[in-house]
Amino acid sequence: MLTMWLSIYPALTLALWLFEQLGLSQLALPLRTLVLTVVLVPIMVYVLVPAVTSALKRAARIKSSAKS
Repeated sequence: MLTMWLSIYPALTLALWLFEQLGLSQLALPLRTLVLTVVLVPIMVYVLVPAVTSALKRAARIKSSAKS
């Protein structure tokens, strides 16, 4: 759950901000949702979730080796 939230929240916040900046917030809700999912789902699956998972694993290894 933490991995997903750490990946989704910043990506979604950035995407919504970009929509506002580019004037895409004027699109109808179903179209905005379609665009967001087409863009964000692949980024989440192939980039952000693996990166966050890897970072959390590294942090856990560092923490466990510091205890030893």
